[in-house]
Order: sequence, then C-alpha cells, then structure tokens
Amino acid sequence: MTTKKILLNVLYILVLSVLSVQAIAGHGGEFHVSLDLQNVTTDKDRVTVTILTPAVQARVINYVLPDYLPSISGKVNALRFVHRFYALDDRGYPLKVKKKGKNTVQMKLRSGATLRKIEYYVDDTWDDTLADKNKNVFIIQSLGTNFEAGKNFLLNHAFIYGYIEGFSKIPYRLTIHHPAGLQPQTAMLPVVTTAIKSEFTANSYDEMLSNPVMVCAADTIGFMAGNTYVQLAVYSESGAITARHVRRLVAAEVNAVTRFMSLGNLPVYKMIFYFASADSPLTRFGNYRGNASRSGAIYFFSELQDEDAFMEILQQETFGDMLRAWAPLDCYKSCATGNYLQPQVSSAWWFSEGTKSYFSWLADIRDSLVNQSEFMAVVSAKIRVSQKASAVVLSDRRKVSGYLEQPIMREQVRAKATIACLLLDIEMTERSGGKHGLREFVAYLNDSLETYYPDSLMRYITRFAGSEVANLAKDLVVNNRSFPLIKMLNKIGWAYSPSGINTVLTFGRIGVYYDNKADAFFVNMVDANNVLGLKRGDRLIAVNNVLVAADNFDQALFPLYHPQKGVELKVQYIRNNVNAEETGEPMIREILVDHYITDDPACSEDALLLNNRIFNPYW
Repeated sequence: MTTKKILLNVLYILVLSVLSVQAIAGHGGEFHVSLDLQNVTTDKDRVTVTILTPAVQARVINYVLPDYLPSISGKVNALRFVHRFYALDDRGYPLKVKKKGKNTVQMKLRSGATLRKIEYYVDDTWDDTLADKNKNVFIIQSLGTNFEAGKNFLLNHAFIYGYIEGFSKIPYRLTIHHPAGLQPQTAMLPVVTTAIKSEFTANSYDEMLSNPVMVCAADTIGFMAGNTYVQLAVYSESGAITARHVRRLVAAEVNAVTRFMSLGNLPVYKMIFYFASADSPLTRFGNYRGNASRSGAIYFFSELQDEDAFMEILQQETFGDMLRAWAPLDCYKSCATGNYLQPQVSSAWWFSEGTKSYFSWLADIRDSLVNQSEFMAVVSAKIRVSQKASAVVLSDRRKVSGYLEQPIMREQVRAKATIACLLLDIEMTERSGGKHGLREFVAYLNDSLETYYPDSLMRYITRFAGSEVANLAKDLVVNNRSFPLIKMLNKIGWAYSPSGINTVLTFGRIGVYYDNKADAFFVNMVDANNVLGLKRGDRLIAVNNVLVAADNFDQALFPLYHPQKGVELKVQYIRNNVNAEETGEPMIREILVDHYITDDPACSEDALLLNNRIFNPYW
C-alpha cells in the first residue's frame, strides 16, 4: 500500500471517529423517546411518537425498526405500523425521507446539517388487519402493542420506535405522557413519576426491548419467593380476575424456581397479566402466551370461566419463565445481535432454549410438584418430536433460523435442544463426581462473568467441566452425532427403548397433523373406538377451552397425550363444516409406545446415586 493510501485510510478512520463523537455528544448521547397516550382517539387509535436523536451528522442516515426479534420466530416487519414519518435537522428544516426495504427509513441531510428530531404516528398490532392475509406477520398479543384510549396501553417497544443504524448500543430515555388514573407497569424503575408522566432509562435498545410496559389501572399484589420480591400486576377487562387469584395459582411454581436458582442478585421480578373478557374477539383469536426476560414477564390470557382450564393454561404458560433471570437463559442477552434486520439467533440458541425447558421440569421435580414418571413421559414425547429435526445442527445459525420461522419446525429444534441439555447435565454431573451439574454451570456463567458471550459457550464448558464434557457437547450440537440415549439414560437408572409395550392411560390413538395452507390441525391415524369419538379429517379447535394453534400446540395438546386418571377432557372440533364438542375420561390400555422410557429395576448403585444427585440433591 502506498504512503498516500495509508494517509487517506488514517484520515478516513479519524473522520469516522469524529462523527461518532459528534453523534454521542448530542442530547446527552442518548435517544429521548416521548409517547403521547393522553391524546389517543378511539377513531384513529394511534399514538404519537417523538424522538430527539443523538446529534448525528451524515448525508444519509438510516432509521431502523426491527425485522427480527429475539423472542419471536420469523419476520415481524415492525415498520408497517408506522405512518406519516417526518424528521427535522438542527435548523428545523424537514428532511427528505423514503422507505428503504421493509423496515428502514432513509433520511437525507444537507451538507453540514445535524439530525435533531423524528416524529410519526404508530398503530397497534392487536388491530392488525394483515394477520388474516399472511400468518407469518401475525404478532401474538403479549409481544405486540395495544392502544385502548383511556383504558389500556401495552407497549412492546420494538413496534413503537427503533434506532439509528449503528447506534443501537447507546442509552435510551423513554417519557410516557399518560392519562391520570393509569400508571405504567414494568420491570424498569422510573426516574421520574407523576400522575400524568413517567420516565424510564436504559443502557441500550436491547435493554429497552426486554422491558415492555403496560399502562393501565392494574390490580397489584406481591409476595416473597426466596430472596426475590415478585410483583404481580393484573388487568382484567371485566374485572373477573384479580391479582390475588393469579398469585394463588402461580406462587408454588415461582417458589420452586427461585429455590432452584437460589437467586441472590434479583431483588424484584415483575409479572404483568392482561386478561381478555369472555365476549372479546381476542378470546377467540388471541394467542395465550407470555414474553419473559431477565427482569420480568408479560402475559396475555382469556378470562376462562372453567377454573381447572384457567389454572392449567396459566400454569403451563408461566412454567419456568423466571429462569430467564439467568443471563445465559435470557433470549435478549443470549441472542440479540444489535442488528435487528438480521435473525436474532446465536450459535448458543440451543443452550438458552433447551436449558430453560429442561430446568422448568427439573425445578418442579426437585420441589416435588411433579415426579420423574411424568418427566419421563415428557422426555419421550420430546424425543419423538425431535426426530423430525435429526438433520439440524443445533449450533448452525442459518439452519436453525430457517426452522424457527415455521411454528412446527421450531418446536422440533426446541425439543432436540431440551434433550441435548438433559444429556449434558448427566455427563457434567457424573464427571464431577456429583459436585456440580448444568445448574451450577449456568449459575457460574451468570455470576462469574461480567459479560456473557454466547459464541464462547464451548470454551466456557471446557473451562468449567473439562474437555470430556465439552466433547460431548460438540458431538450433540456441532458434529450432530446421534444422541446416545440408551447409554446416557442408563446412567441415571432409566431404561430407554426405541419402542415398547406399556400399560397406559389413553383416549385411544389420536394422531394429528398440521396443514400449512389452512393454518390448522386435523385428526389422522385415529382409532375407531377412541374415547372422544374423533374421526379422520376432524379439524381440532380447542382442548379444554385452549385454542390449538401452531405456536402453542405442544401445550394445548398436552392433556390429550398425557391424560390423568379420572380427569375428563373436552375437545372442540369441526366436522363437515359443523362445530362439535365431545368429553370423555381416559381408559387403561396396553399400547406400543415409541421411545419408551421407564425405571430400570436392574440399575446399578452408581446410577441411583447419580439420579439422586440430579433430581433430588437436597437429601
């Protein structure tokens, strides 16, 4: 390289450095976002967003709203909710703006001008009419936004404001102007709070996304779980569901998780609930799910009249979510890349999702809320589901990203990740002589590292547990070797067989398949004498009043495939364009079970000791 070219390159780098300093110097080096919730009319149902930006100087500036999010599979296309976008420079002149791609607005400045202000209107996602046209852009309620003037505002930030390209890692200040009588509910602590204004700060856009806000007149309550104070905020459209009611149903599970985690550095955890009334359209078309992060979670449910069904869906969907309080299991910490135009998947995605799923069961087993037999049934089911993803390398970002965009395929890789984490725990615990397992490893990552780097996971495993454990991890998720299920499960006194005869409770053989075009589940391979009277071709609508959808089918169908003695099941379905409903209790029958797991009566003393160390270490 010539001396002249070297000098030009150095000069170019210096110019970029100056621009970066200028950008951070403006407006305190932060984005200041203001939301006007006081002047939202029922006819327009839009919120005004005003952003004072860092003082960025450039001829072309790109403003980005997310195309992908860590907690959502598939594209979200957040910019489609934005209207009447305009921007001003430091002299008050409007900038030329145009859409660039699906989720970027390009702004052009005059020479020497500095970006000063952005303003636009934004629609909520709950009223999105595109949902019926393209299911891939449907945003489930707990991850989206709701603007109901004077009553309720659900603010998931990704669908309200974005960031300037290259500046997602600088601080944000959020000011919410809200009606008197409504207060923000969020895990963030306010820096300013009055009857009509609340202000919050975060170190980055990533941090803002992991802390949604619900503004409403909420019913609140709290309780201690270990050293953590758990706050519940409940908004019920009809007032039928109270915070005290929710606490009664979730407290045992939350306490089990906090005991499992032994959290000492999480003083407060916030759980926010929205309950749609029985006659609301959202009850039929809503998606009952939550969105959990390190500091809290937000949920959307229906005010189900049946107490058992209400308890089941509430407990299933909050199951183990508090485990996200560990940074390696928080998808915003483990998967967010800072570039939200690209899929938010790291090479350690499998570890975050699989460990959270596995620990949810492990915490309950250790707290005697469930037993090993129930967990065996879950493991058997997950092995079955994971077979469809046998060719997927779990650490392959590109391949996993493609699977995550399809709901059924997403559950297949999640199941595979769960089994991988179970096997890793067995190996880690055995190699350490019972001193530490996967739980202690996650606690080590959370407490000992200032910053957790997902792509360094294999190095962390080697450092903590040794090269033999790291080699197993590589075989499971990098080399994609067949899982050594017989050998590994035998180590904990479980007998595994690819198929076996078992006496079980069952409603009869009822197979279902997912039709992509219809976006629905249909019955196939069904016994003629099944208890529920289902026939091939029936379209499943709900099980125990829980809608069966592509992104919750594993939870919705769980009671169908894991029946309880004497517990009646209700299914709603469509046959020949006619709505129908059937109920029935399971029967006892000998059946051929794929991936059959049971206790091994001939297991060794070492296997019993290892089993106790993993599932019952408190004794």
